[in-house]
Amino acid sequence: MHPNTVRYRLRRLEERTGRTLSDPRRLAELSLAYEIELGSGANGGGEVRAGSGEGWG
Repeated sequence: MHPNTVRYRLRRLEERTGRTLSDPRRLAELSLAYEIELGSGANGGGEVRAGSGEGWG
């Protein structure tokens, strides 16, 4: 993935959540929420599939 794509997606995540990813506490909260969402069966079984691109668009 191109570095500019990563930067763009991180900015979008900050805009959508209203949280800054430069704050370690906020980043940890978002990471935990994401892991909980994955574990809840949101993607059909809680598996993380590398390169699926799910949730980005």
